[in-house]
Amino acid sequence: MAIKRRLRRDGRKVRLLVNLYTTFVHELEGKVRGINRSHKLLRRIQQYVEYLWALAVMNRYERSLIEASDRIFVNYSSVRRLVHQAHGEKINIDYLPYTSEKAFLNESGAADDLAVPAELEKAKANGLPLIVTVSRHDPRKGLDVLIVALAQLRDAGIPFYACLTSGGQLFDSHARLISELKLDSQVILTGWVDDTFSYLRHADVFVLPSLEEGSGSVSLIEALQAGIPIIASNIDGIPEDVTDGVDALLVKPGEPDALKDAIKRLIEDESLRKTLSVNARRKYEMKFSPDIFTQALRDAYEHNYSEKA
Repeated sequence: MAIKRRLRRDGRKVRLLVNLYTTFVHELEGKVRGINRSHKLLRRIQQYVEYLWALAVMNRYERSLIEASDRIFVNYSSVRRLVHQAHGEKINIDYLPYTSEKAFLNESGAADDLAVPAELEKAKANGLPLIVTVSRHDPRKGLDVLIVALAQLRDAGIPFYACLTSGGQLFDSHARLISELKLDSQVILTGWVDDTFSYLRHADVFVLPSLEEGSGSVSLIEALQAGIPIIASNIDGIPEDVTDGVDALLVKPGEPDALKDAIKRLIEDESLRKTLSVNARRKYEMKFSPDIFTQALRDAYEHNYSEKA
């Protein structure tokens, strides 16, 4: 905002365009809901303090940014609702599609040139169904729910191997939970990795167990691009991107039983996996391809920087 004012004082034409993916308060509410007794007391206190800080400070900053903007963009109707609820219905908001960086780096989604990551070699060699998630270890992401669901899956006698990529503030807590549930031989935590796409392309099932997203999920888009069967939480912008039973299975967030049942269903139903896989790739090409995104971005900039805008 300060740069905008300075440039305008110099006589330059400036328009401030803002793309919102959620609101500060909604995101931190999700983190508070995602913290439970399996996480350390200090972490729970820190999360609640962050939430109070968002209410007292960041909410006002966010409102100031919105009021100073010449145009507000969102990628989801869910975000439009959040912004209107937080800052008023009179705010004009435009829709702008988006996609992931991988759309430009590996457009075909082919796995031929992607080596099997070392962590997955055991699963591939044994022919076990491979469950992969790409998600920060963040209270909003529901990875503890997935870990409990995987323990239930094992107890039901379903063979599998699971890989949870990425790091985050709850990484150590989730590692402890895996050990407590005696899942060490079947579930691996990779920490941060340079290329998550190679993990996705060798997966049999992708799971996104989020408790809250605000908008959608970049990793979900990458899973669509990779053309793998998807299980995701039915929250926020996710049902705007995929349809239950068509190109994904959607489950109620925060319920390990429902998540376990969905994973079991996909592992045991090869026909359903193939259907979801084909439809996932089709959805990516229809909604998230580089051409669709770049044309929408071009149109947005041309409109907002034209003489009439």
